[in-house]
Amino acid sequence: MGCTFTGVAQRARKSPPLSYRILRQLAWVVTAVFYRRVDVTGASRLPVDTPAVIACNHSNALADPVVIWGRLGIIPRFLAASSLWKYPPAKLLLDLAGAVPIHRRSDGDRADNHDAFAASTAVLASGEQIAIFPEGHVHREPRIVPLKTGAARIALSAAADGVEQVTIVPVGMVYADKGRFRSQAAIHVGRPIQIDEWVDRYRADAVATVRAVTEVLTDRLHDVTLNHATWREAMVIDRAAAIAIEGDSDVIPREHAFADRSALHRSLATVIANRGGETSDEFRALERAVDTHSADLAVLGVTGADAVPRLYPARLRLRLIRLGIVSIALAPLAAVGVLLDGPVVLLARLAGNRVEHPAWKATAKGLVGFLFFPVVWTYESVRAYRRFGGRGAAIAAVSGPVGGLAWIAWRTRWVRFRHTRATLAWFREPDAGLAAARVSRERVAEEVQAIVGGPVAASFVSLDR
Repeated sequence: MGCTFTGVAQRARKSPPLSYRILRQLAWVVTAVFYRRVDVTGASRLPVDTPAVIACNHSNALADPVVIWGRLGIIPRFLAASSLWKYPPAKLLLDLAGAVPIHRRSDGDRADNHDAFAASTAVLASGEQIAIFPEGHVHREPRIVPLKTGAARIALSAAADGVEQVTIVPVGMVYADKGRFRSQAAIHVGRPIQIDEWVDRYRADAVATVRAVTEVLTDRLHDVTLNHATWREAMVIDRAAAIAIEGDSDVIPREHAFADRSALHRSLATVIANRGGETSDEFRALERAVDTHSADLAVLGVTGADAVPRLYPARLRLRLIRLGIVSIALAPLAAVGVLLDGPVVLLARLAGNRVEHPAWKATAKGLVGFLFFPVVWTYESVRAYRRFGGRGAAIAAVSGPVGGLAWIAWRTRWVRFRHTRATLAWFREPDAGLAAARVSRERVAEEVQAIVGGPVAASFVSLDR
């Protein structure tokens, strides 16, 4: 790169700019509203005061960087396709976030990336982190696609220029349903690659070393992501993991972290892949068990692809009462939220429905909300000011966001109330359908335990914590 950075220079780290801190808080709010929960595992592997290249899989468009900024605990500088700077709203956000443009041949951009490499090296030399999606693009595959060499090249070239203690940290992003509002997500931080160990090899043979580091990164990113040969295999294994992790008994358990479910999913997928994938006896037995349980639930009126209803009545009446009281208490504020925010919610839903690519649905909804909620709230506040004065404007300014949050809370509890009431109806008129669903659920859990070779809990605790 033409200059050498010392370890002393790395430690002279500045506080993140105000725009970064504001965007980070905004990203936290966005993820808290859009996702019911976002779990992080392996956070102790993240660098604090040392330079790092955060290498993430890319399956959910602009939602991926928002979740990383909002939940990972660090503020990395993202490398993004230069074509995004053509769009004014995107350009504004990218510039505020200090993103570094990367020129891609797939976009018809023939410019070289010398400036991008120089900027990345300067960021690393300051002891900060950069983030990159080494797959190179958003895709629909049920697994990570072959990685580009950019992450390895950036880290190795910076280390060769004298930046010390550089690491590449693989980060896996997992979503229960990419485009569904109030879904769940998990961030799994993998084992870092210490680049200092590769510098001498890089100086002797740059091309071969870049390839070797990329191969190591591929393996470690594979360890923290979900990878399947087909979407059918992915669906069966995820359904089995959801059933097994939730379990079912006379005592209602705590809500498991979504990270536990995705870790069990990975454990199942690894064993099945090693034994032949969809053609293996293990997968076929698991598939039969999952399909049978889905059919038994359909008899009870449960047709959701990811539904895992309670099949035992313990404490359900108490839960029903509690949910009913909270729903009634939230209803007035939720009604205000529907009145003030309803048009934007409807517009966001329409935008999501018009997007065919599943990875861009959450982005479409999020961008509509990000752009139009402030506009609507400002308009409502101005109208209230003209009619009722400053106090009315203040009430209107608060009512939009607070009412929206109340609607989210009410909707979540109302859905649970309906599901709990439907479940209780099964126990008032017990029949063979409920008994069959219990038996088939136990069968799924037994197949999962047979595959992982022991208790379900042991299959995921050692993977991420």
